Amino acid sequence: MKKNFLVVGGTNGLGLAISDKLSFDNNIVTLIGRKNKKNLNINTNFLSLDLENSSREEFLNLIGDSNGFDGVCFAQRYRPEDGIDDYIKEVKIMIKSIAFFMEALIEYNISRNEITNFTKIIVVGSSYSSRVGKDQGWEYHTVKAAQLSLVKYFSVKSEGNYSINLISPATFIKR
Repeated sequence: MKKNFLVVGGTNGLGLAISDKLSFDNNIVTLIGRKNKKNLNINTNFLSLDLENSSREEFLNLIGDSNGFDGVCFAQRYRPEDGIDDYIKEVKIMIKSIAFFMEALIEYNISRNEITNFTKIIVVGSSYSSRVGKDQGWEYHTVKAAQLSLVKYFSVKSEGNYSINLISPATFIKR
């Protein structure tokens, strides 16, 4: 039975590896990214979405147009160059987009009055969500800690309609 997946940040690195694996099993995979990847699997759709300026409504429309998702992976990554403006951009891309998606998912489930599609959600985090390392700045640490807090918050709000977890891989080497 085909399943429907969403991979946010699925055009490079770990997100691309996850979307490749999911699409090999003939599942339908929607990738969200800034740049379209060429030669995507036939079961993979690309959606360009500016996560910095995305809205709850855009995510609600995406969920509704797809009739919900069986699984969602947030693997987006943004590394600011320097300064508070870049940090605010990182917060919007790495935190706000997850929060808006989750709020849209809850609204979608409420509007349907029935849950036919239990959604499994993974947020790719970092061990720096609860630890501190000298190789990253305060910006990175605070964003990763905020992702962990979002997962905890939306886990409590799930009411059995979805599962949400944060994974913290030690490292991932790109192709």
